[in-house]
Amino acid sequence: MDSIPDWVWKVISICVLPLAAWVWSTQGALTVQQLQIEHLAEKLDEQHKRVEEISDLKSDIKVLESKMDTVLEELGDVKKMMIAK
Repeated sequence: MDSIPDWVWKVISICVLPLAAWVWSTQGALTVQQLQIEHLAEKLDEQHKRVEEISDLKSDIKVLESKMDTVLEELGDVKKMMIAK
């Protein structure tokens, strides 16, 4: 009959060591995934800022268009006044 230390060593070598290697490699893979998620979160924040900037630019363009329309109307009024004289 095998002695207890031989039996314990066999259990450790058959089960525990491969399990420890699997845990180690899984932890490494998780670390890589966490870094990738952080990087993607930073990119997402940058994209949100760009969208906000684009939205601001669109509203600025609309304001400028309305001001240009007002200027064109006033120029038309000035032209009518000059023609009338």
